[in-house]
Amino acid sequence: MNYKKLLIIVLSFLHYNCSAQNNNNCNLLEQLYDEPTLECLNKKQNSKNIYLQFFEWQSFAQNTYLLRIQKINNNYKIIHKEIHKPKYDSVNDTWKSDYKTLINKKIKKKEFFRIKEIIESYNFSDFPFKLQTEDGMEFFCSDGKGIIFYYYYKGVYNDYSNGNCGQTYDSTSKIYENITNLLNIETHYR
Repeated sequence: MNYKKLLIIVLSFLHYNCSAQNNNNCNLLEQLYDEPTLECLNKKQNSKNIYLQFFEWQSFAQNTYLLRIQKINNNYKIIHKEIHKPKYDSVNDTWKSDYKTLINKKIKKKEFFRIKEIIESYNFSDFPFKLQTEDGMEFFCSDGKGIIFYYYYKGVYNDYSNGNCGQTYDSTSKIYENITNLLNIETHYR
């Protein structure tokens, strides 16, 4: 067998596995936490909808906190959950987890658009943000906590993270802090 045929077989195999893995991941958040996987949303059905998901995490903590803000049609809502670390069930070859819903309420259109203004005040072309000190110097940190931000806006999906860095002056943390302050939501690892 020549190298070209072998390369085609290997690339086909990799593409199949990656596609299968993505399809499995589409159901994982739904199964574990009753949360949509924004990357997998149907673009036609959600062409006018907006979803924001923030995960506030810390390496050695037992819980992660999720904040979802959404606009579906003309309904505006926030959901805040305390998510417990999943545990592997070797008997059933599945992951098990539980969560506690802390807030599940409608918000006013005015509040939603204030949140949108906060996000839009940051230049998304600068994502992923470089972590910098206040004097503009880049730095590396690995303090074991951070913010992951998933953003679905009218058919376009993006995800952002401040890495393994819980510094409060990076842009992802600032967006999260401003939104939680606006909504009077307690943050846990700041």
